[in-house]
Amino acid sequence: MAFTTSGETTHPTRDDDPLRSSPRARRRGTCPAVAAVVIAVFSLCVSAPAFASSGPRGGSKVQSSTVPIGRYRAGAPFSSGQVIQVKIPTNSTLRPGAGIKIVECAAPRGVVPTDPSSCDGTTIQGDTVLVTKDGSVDYTRTKTTSGYTVYALPDRHSLGEGPGGLPVCNTTHLCVLYIGQNQLDFTAPHYWSEPFTVTPTADDTGADPGDGSQQVASTGGGSNAWLTIGLPVVVVVAAGGAFLAMRRRRAVPGGARR
Repeated sequence: MAFTTSGETTHPTRDDDPLRSSPRARRRGTCPAVAAVVIAVFSLCVSAPAFASSGPRGGSKVQSSTVPIGRYRAGAPFSSGQVIQVKIPTNSTLRPGAGIKIVECAAPRGVVPTDPSSCDGTTIQGDTVLVTKDGSVDYTRTKTTSGYTVYALPDRHSLGEGPGGLPVCNTTHLCVLYIGQNQLDFTAPHYWSEPFTVTPTADDTGADPGDGSQQVASTGGGSNAWLTIGLPVVVVVAAGGAFLAMRRRRAVPGGARR
């Protein structure tokens, strides 16, 4: 189609006609768009399982919340009588200044309890633990605090419990720590530790301390690590494959097209 201006006839160039633009120009427009989509999806997938700015969700299990103090054997259960550090990161769930109660609770297959009767009230910490201004908790051994003592349950030596008592925490029965504002009311703000195991020791000496590693199969405390790492990789590979296929199709000479 020709255009007339002041009596002169002009013809649109190839660059003026979007329908006739070169494959190279079309590819230049496609590359940034595909890259933007891949980056956006990758960012969304990586950030989705992570903590939001307000911290871990209330009532969830917090990884690395039970930390061995001093020397310990990696990959081994805690030892009955072992003193550990209990930590909760910055969050908006716990009320700053509130008192925190820490108790051991049964967690069969790594599933956190739904009733306070699954927890052993005699395992509550001996020190006053308060939530800091940013909602975090850090209870460890200092000049004024003793840190949290983990027991294999039921415990006769230190807690005076009989052999048939509940809950049970040892190398074949998983437990978790309740870390919250009211151990008798699970609707109150709280968190759970990651599941752990405890080796019974004579007189609760804490001999051969470990890091609480699980010695039994657990279906309850599964990690979302595959979402954080695997899913973004799959998305990027799929998008890259589609982009390469698109380039191959557009690279075919015009005469070969039907």
